[in-house]
Amino acid sequence: NEKIAKLGIVIDPSDRTVTIGGGAVNLTRKEFDLLTALVTGQGRLLSVVYLLETVWGYDPAGYNDPHTVRVHIASLRKKLGPELGGHIISVLGHGYKFE
Repeated sequence: NEKIAKLGIVIDPSDRTVTIGGGAVNLTRKEFDLLTALVTGQGRLLSVVYLLETVWGYDPAGYNDPHTVRVHIASLRKKLGPELGGHIISVLGHGYKFE
């Protein structure tokens, strides 16, 4: 299982761990999946619906609350710190991207 490395963030999908500069970052399961989706889709705009479907496994027809994603994005940014967290871009009314 290949590790994913971007901007000093190293994601290990097999261990489900994230390290920044060698230090472990303690993420919840959903934060981990969200970060992985953002980083592997780098530069692509990921819609709230796509994230709810991919990360949470919700059926968008039945559940489409952007607040869920927003709260997790905010928490993820905080844990990544201002510099790396700043790479998670909000595109109002559409979704998020990592660049």
